[in-house]
Amino acid sequence: MKKVLFALISAFLMCLCLFGFTDILSNTLSWKIIVLAAFSSLLLNGFLVRVWLQQGTFYKSGLYHTAFYQTIFILMTGTVVIASSDKPYVVDAWDGVSPYVMLLLVSLIHGSVMVLMVKRNKVLV
Repeated sequence: MKKVLFALISAFLMCLCLFGFTDILSNTLSWKIIVLAAFSSLLLNGFLVRVWLQQGTFYKSGLYHTAFYQTIFILMTGTVVIASSDKPYVVDAWDGVSPYVMLLLVSLIHGSVMVLMVKRNKVLV
């Protein structure tokens, strides 16, 4: 239950960072959003791994599930925020689909960073 709770909190913080500091609802794919997602993912996942290390010996296999949970929670939360936004879409279908594509990229980056941090951490058993 702790893994799910930490993953949910991390996903909410990531979505707050994305929707608060970027224009993810724009109709373009932006490197600024991807770099911000990678940086904030490093910070959030680093904090999460440190919290788990403070708890004592922990196995790497348990954190792989957390990475999956984070990816799913970011997709769910972001989809709700994008769908409930009142942004008018102007010209074509790409204007309506691009926020969802960026959200998918960000959630995959967030999950991948967590998996890489767990794989390369020598302290975890």
